[in-house]
Amino acid sequence: MPPHSMVLCMVGTGMLAVGWYGFNAGYGGRRRRGCGQCLHHHHSRDRVASFVWPMMEWIFRGKPSILGFCSGAVAGLVVITPACGFVTANGAVIIGLAAGLVPWFFCYKVKGWFGYD
Repeated sequence: MPPHSMVLCMVGTGMLAVGWYGFNAGYGGRRRRGCGQCLHHHHSRDRVASFVWPMMEWIFRGKPSILGFCSGAVAGLVVITPACGFVTANGAVIIGLAAGLVPWFFCYKVKGWFGYD
């Protein structure tokens, strides 16, 4: 079900992502990795997850959507947070792939199988 305003969805996702920078980078500053590395992992995951979800839509539905982009970005934010102080750059990309694929699969396939909303 699409949101009422796709523009507000995109603005809200952007605000959430920018606000999450301090959360992830601050967490990394207390761990063995520096804030800069955590911010890099935050960006790597965000780029990958917000690319993978719309591409899956494009493959299976014929066109990508802004809602898919935003959903992938938020899923990536959630997934990288516990690991941002510990993973390498390659690990962040792998986590981003999983963050785009797994929630997409559950939202588009499993949701239809079980009929939940």
